[in-house]
Amino acid sequence: MTSEEQIEANRQNALKSTGPKDVSNTKLNAIQHGILAKTIVLEDSPFNEKTEDFGELQKQFEDDIEPKNIIERKLVETMVICCWKLRRIERAERACLRVDAKSIEDNIRSAYSIGGFGRDFKDWGLDFIEKRTQDAYTELFDIEKKNIDMEKYRKKTEYQGLDDKQILKKAKQDVEMTIKLLETLEDAKIERMNKEIAIEIEAANIPSGSRLENLIRYKTSVERSFYRALNQLMQLRGKPSIDVQIN
Repeated sequence: MTSEEQIEANRQNALKSTGPKDVSNTKLNAIQHGILAKTIVLEDSPFNEKTEDFGELQKQFEDDIEPKNIIERKLVETMVICCWKLRRIERAERACLRVDAKSIEDNIRSAYSIGGFGRDFKDWGLDFIEKRTQDAYTELFDIEKKNIDMEKYRKKTEYQGLDDKQILKKAKQDVEMTIKLLETLEDAKIERMNKEIAIEIEAANIPSGSRLENLIRYKTSVERSFYRALNQLMQLRGKPSIDVQIN
């Protein structure tokens, strides 16, 4: 149980606490974080940026650098904005890669659906194989229900001399064999298609074309702005600048 002496000591300590020495600075920080975030953060966008995250990033910079005046604060703000934009560029790059990968996959799947690759597949695309398989299953169902044109089968060389029961038996065996071959062919072609998709996507590990050029230019510009602000801040504090080569 707490003694009377401890209670009195706690009261005396509480009287010594006067809160923050300069409340105006604390309020100013909150206001600045909010205003700056509204102009930089893209909350209603595919980037799904959040004001709270930007405020936390700005707070980290200010806690580490501790800007002494309005000039230093402005330079820190520039560095924060640059870092925030670089994060956005990284997300944009990943989005470009996803778009490229989807395009590669769609093109390969389309080619495999309508045409063949290599002599082993001839011109049988996956759509054609699937249609043939469906037709074969329909034929098998009709055979099992004995709902077929027997005369059509009798005209075939391999069915001549067979009675109706034998025709049904052989027709069923032939269709089942056809289904097995078609499904084996489809599985092999799908496996080959998926391997090609994986290889092509792995090879396309950076965005291509104008999007890549734009990303590089934008990233270079942002990085230069960051290090320019950093060097200006270091010069104000009498420290040597950092020599960073950005191509």
